[in-house]
Amino acid sequence: MSRLPKQLVDGDIGPDNVLMNRDHVVSIIDFTLYDEPFLFALSSAVYWFHIYGRDDLDHIPIRDSVAAAGTHRPWSELETAAWPAMLVREARHSLPVLAPQLPTDSSHSKRTN
Repeated sequence: MSRLPKQLVDGDIGPDNVLMNRDHVVSIIDFTLYDEPFLFALSSAVYWFHIYGRDDLDHIPIRDSVAAAGTHRPWSELETAAWPAMLVREARHSLPVLAPQLPTDSSHSKRTN
């Protein structure tokens, strides 16, 4: 992944940081800038908008978001190959943020019948 071209990207682009008016983006707030490949920002957006907190994944919106990201320029062969790893990297990146919110074993051990 170190061979991917880097640029300034927002690494925290999720539903809480994108202000919408119906289907239109009005503003993006709370920038967390990173010097990373654009795939890093895309993986963050895909994770927070389409994967996090969902019991069932709908591959169509994920596919559409990924396709939209390639409309300005085609992805390189290296970017295409790196995409799955970047998505896994985003999930790993987000786990420390989410860990305090995850249930512990003790919270599940006390069940009421």
